[in-house]
Parts: sequence; structure tokens; C-alpha cells
Amino acid sequence: MSNFLQDHHSVQALAPAADRLAETVATDIIHMRDWRTITFNIQETVSTGRHTYTVEASDDAAGSHRQAVAFRYRECATGDTWGAWTECASTGFTSAAADLQIEVSVNSDELYSTYEWVRVVSVESVNDPVVASITAILTDPRYGMDAPPTAIV
Repeated sequence: MSNFLQDHHSVQALAPAADRLAETVATDIIHMRDWRTITFNIQETVSTGRHTYTVEASDDAAGSHRQAVAFRYRECATGDTWGAWTECASTGFTSAAADLQIEVSVNSDELYSTYEWVRVVSVESVNDPVVASITAILTDPRYGMDAPPTAIV
């Protein structure tokens, strides 16, 4: 039987705050070495602000060699009713609604072989303060582990 706590690792990638997504903001850069999949859960509150989201991969924790990568995403505007997954080019997508959850998912097999570090970048395209947060959930561990090691620096 699967153990949720051993098969998943949750990271507060961007703590909640007022006007959290002002201008250009990036989450913590997260190490995927021990995991096959990362899903970022983005929570946006009611606002007319819009944000363009991209995913960047890097070969180091400092993010000094970043490369935008393709990913997939889906949106939920009504509690827990999710839309279909959409494949997204490395250019990203712009959120379409207010008071919304967004899941952004990346599979490590789709990254360049030396790029084990990943983050989400938000660029404000319509200026209006929004309370937001981003949680990263790493899944499908490469190795069995009782307590997953840290995935951030």
C-alpha cells in the first residue's frame, strides 16, 4: 500500500502575501533529483489582475543557467472542478480568470539531462493586487525513503 507522506513532498514555494505577484516574481528553485514529477499549485484570490506563468529549469541551485521549458497546466475556477490539462510551450500562458487555482506540472524526463532545478515565474500582465501563494508538490520518488530530504536550498 502506498504511503502519501513517503510518495509526496510538499514545498511552500512562494508564501502567501498581499500583492504577491506584483511585477515579476519567481518561486524558490526546487531540486527534482529525487523526484519524477513536480506540480505547482497556484492560488489566486479575487482580482482583475492577470499573470503570465512560465517554468524555468536550471542546472544549479542559484538558477544561473536558466532555460524556459514546456509544461502542462489546468485551471479550477469553482472549488474543485478542474478543466482539462493543456500542453503549454515554453513561452507560458496568461491566467484567464480571477479567484482561481492553477496546477502547473513538469515531468523530469522532459527536462534537459543536467537541469534538475525548477521554478515557476509569474509576470504581471494586468496590474491589480492579488493575494496569492504557490505550493510545489513533488511526486513519484526515484528511491524509497522514510523522510524525503529537502528539495530547496
